Amino acid sequence: MIETTRIKDQQYFPTYHLSKEATEVALKEYDLAASTLASEGKVLNMSTSVLLGFIGVAAAFYKDNAVRVEGALKNGIESTHTLAAFVIVFVLLTLASTSYFADTRRSVVLSSRKIIILRRMLGLSYGHIELVLPNKRIEGANEPYHLRMFHGWISPKAVPVYCLSITSGVLVWLFFPKFQLGEKYFVFGYNFFPIALSFLWGIFVALYYRLHLLDQYESIFRIVSVFTARILRQKIELNFEYIIYRSRLSVMEAKRLGVPVEIFRTILVALEDRAFYKHHGVSLRAIFAAAYRYLKRGKRSGGSTITQQIARTLFLKMSGGSVRRKIVEIFLAVWFDRCFSKNDIIDLYICSVRYERRVNGVIEAFKFFFPHEQLSNVNVSQAFFLIERVSNINSGLIVDKLILNIKYLFDNKIINRQDVFNIIDIFKYQIEAKRIKSSQNNLDKIKNDVFNHMFFYGFETKKTTYEILRGEIIKLYKSFFKIIRNI
Repeated sequence: MIETTRIKDQQYFPTYHLSKEATEVALKEYDLAASTLASEGKVLNMSTSVLLGFIGVAAAFYKDNAVRVEGALKNGIESTHTLAAFVIVFVLLTLASTSYFADTRRSVVLSSRKIIILRRMLGLSYGHIELVLPNKRIEGANEPYHLRMFHGWISPKAVPVYCLSITSGVLVWLFFPKFQLGEKYFVFGYNFFPIALSFLWGIFVALYYRLHLLDQYESIFRIVSVFTARILRQKIELNFEYIIYRSRLSVMEAKRLGVPVEIFRTILVALEDRAFYKHHGVSLRAIFAAAYRYLKRGKRSGGSTITQQIARTLFLKMSGGSVRRKIVEIFLAVWFDRCFSKNDIIDLYICSVRYERRVNGVIEAFKFFFPHEQLSNVNVSQAFFLIERVSNINSGLIVDKLILNIKYLFDNKIINRQDVFNIIDIFKYQIEAKRIKSSQNNLDKIKNDVFNHMFFYGFETKKTTYEILRGEIIKLYKSFFKIIRNI
C-alpha cells in the first residue's frame, strides 16, 4: 500500500525524490508559505473587522445626525463639478477596496495550495481521513485544487464583499434622490429609480469581486455553464482545474514516451471533425444535420465536435443522448475552446478519451491492443485503428462506417495502399485475439470493398480507370506527333 502511494505521488510530483539540499530548500519554502498564509489571514480578518466597525460607526452617526447629513449632502451636490468629483472618488474607492479584499483572498488560497504541494513533495499525506480533516480545508487536503479560489456566496468568508456591496448601495441610494426626475420615473407616485440603481450597483460590486477570484481556467462562460447544468439538473465535475491538470499530465507522459501525436491529429480531424480548425468548439451545421437525421429517420448520430466530445468525457458525469446534456455540453465546449489551442485540445482528446471499456487514453489503449510493441514506433495504420476504437463500449465493429472511413482517408491521401493492407491485417489480428467481437465474413467484406475501391481509383489517385486510360492515350498521342515533327 505504501509503495503504491509512492508511485502515485511520483506521477503527480516528478520531484518526489528530493536530494538533501533540495529538501532543505523545500522546507524553507514551506516555512515561508506558512508564514505568508498566517500573516495574510490576519490582515484579511483585521481588514474585515475594521470595515464592519466603520460601517457601524457611520450608521450610528447618521442615525443621530440624519438632518445635518442630508443638508450637507444637498448643499454639496448642487454643484456639477462637485458631483462629478464625488462620483469618481466614490467609484474608485469602492472598486479599490473590493480589489484589495479579492487579491488578499487570492493570495491566501495560493499560499495554501503551495503548502499542500510542498507537503506532498516532502512525502507527507493525510490519506483518506476526510471525516476528521475535510479535504476542502488546508489541514486535510491532499490535492491543491481542492481549495477553491472562490469560497461561495454563503460562506462566512464572503462577509467583506457583502459589507462593501451593501454599504456602497446604501450610499448610492442616499445621494441619488437629490436629482430631479420627470414623472415618467415615478411608480404609484413614488420614485423607485434610486432603489433600483443602488441595488444594481451592489450587484455590480459583488460581481466585480467574483471576477477577481477567477481560477486558472475559469471564465464567465464556465460560470454560466455550471449554472446551466444546475438549472437543467445535469451532474458535472466541479473540480475543473484538477481534472485539466490530470489530462495535461497524461499528454506530457505521452510525449515523454515518444508517442507521435501528429499522426493521430491528422486522422482524428479527418474522421471526427473536419471543420475542427474553423469552428469555435461547436459546429452549428453539424448540430442541424444531426437534428435533421433524427427528425427524418429517428436516428441519433453525429453532431458533436472534437471539443464537445472531450468536454463530455472530462466533465459530464452522466452519459446518454438527452437534449439537456447536449446543451450543457455545448456551453462547456465553447468555454474549453477558449482555454486551449486547437492542437492542445486534440492532444488532450487523444490522451484522455475512452478507446475501449475501462481503457482511457492513448497509452493504455496502445498497451491493450498492441502489448508487444513500442509506443514510440506507432505507425499510421495503428493510429487509424486506435482512433476508430474511440468511445467503443461493446468491442464491436461497425463495418459500413469502417469502410467509409478507410475510403475517405485513402482518397485524400492521408493513408496509402500499404497502410490499407496493414489496417486489414491489424483488424484480423485483433479479431483473432478476441479484442474485437466480429466475424471473418465482416472482415472479408471490408477487404473486398476497400480493395475494389482502390483498384478502380488507380490506387494512389482519385482518377477512375477511364480517366487513367484517357490520360495514357493523350500522352502517347503527344509523343507520336513530337517524333513526327523531329523527323
